[in-house]
This record gives sequence, C-alpha cells and structure tokens, in this order.
Amino acid sequence: GWDHVIEAVTEDVTYKANYNKTKNKYTVTFVDEDGSVLLAAKTYEYGTAASAITKPVDPIKDADAEFTYDFAGWSPEIKAVTGNATYKATYKGTKNKYRVTFVDEDGSVLLAGKAYDYGTAVEDIEKPADPKKPADSQKTYVFTGWTPELAPVTKNVTYKATYADSTRNFKVTFVDEDGKVLKAAQEYLVGTAAA
Repeated sequence: GWDHVIEAVTEDVTYKANYNKTKNKYTVTFVDEDGSVLLAAKTYEYGTAASAITKPVDPIKDADAEFTYDFAGWSPEIKAVTGNATYKATYKGTKNKYRVTFVDEDGSVLLAGKAYDYGTAVEDIEKPADPKKPADSQKTYVFTGWTPELAPVTKNVTYKATYADSTRNFKVTFVDEDGKVLKAAQEYLVGTAAA
C-alpha cells in the first residue's frame, strides 16, 4: 500500500509505496554419485545456514572387486542457501588387497599368502624358487609351472606347482665273475621285461 491514506486532492501531495518483504525460498536436494535421489528436495528460505540444512544419513557405496568405498562428503561443499542447489555424494576408494599363495603338488605351502593390491601385475608377484619333486623308482620329475596360469591379481588365489614326468632309464651291464664285461652297458626303461 501507500504510506498514508489517499484523500481528495487539496494540495500537492506525495504518496510513497510500501512493500511487504517475503523471503524467497529455494530447494535443496541430495543425490548419490549415480544421480539417484537420497533426500527429496526440501525448501529453505534464502540465507538459511549450511548447518540448518537437513542432510541424509551418510550414503554407502558397495565395494567392487577393485575398491572399497568410504563416503567422502558432498560436492559442492554445502553452503548457506542462495538459490536452488543439488549436492552429490562423493566417495574415496581404497584398493582392495588379495592374498596370493603358492603350494606344491601335494598342497604343502611354498610361499604363504602374501597380500597384493588389486591389479598387481604378474611380474610384481613374488614367487618361490622353482620347487623340486624327487625322482622315485620309476620316474623323474621336472617343474613345468603353476596352475592356474599366473595372472594379474583380481582375487584371492592359490597357485599349485605342476611337474612333467619321464620314465627312468637304467643301465644294465653283464660281467663275468672276474669282472670282465661280457656285454656293454645298455639303457633300458624301468619295467623292461627280461629277455
């Protein structure tokens, strides 16, 4: 309205306008990293302090194979209300660690489970010295590698030693009672039948 009542004109007069002030209101919304709404838009008056804005419970982001996540705060930083605002959750990822163990063919531990960050390259994985399997009466053994095949770290894993075998050969020599060689040494596979 006007600063005083408007009346019939009898002299020069000035009327001054008066205004009622109403604080503007703005919406504040909280969303997760993927844009999904965590707390629906609430309305606040202009100038509402950051500390007076209702925030949702700190959100949780599920771990994946590579990272475990902790809530790190809101982006942008929450400030006093000056307009509509949307705050997005941010997370800090910590690389997951996995255990790598090396065992012999019989399951005995050659190198106990050492922890490595997800994605550690094969060449950065500590390996034990190549194991040896003693020969038995029939075969000899040679270490051939690990099963499964070594790969970058993505989970807990146990590698088992594998061996190739070959049938043993033995020399057979015939000698007379005086030690004179009757038939020179010849090699035969284990189990060769007597002729």
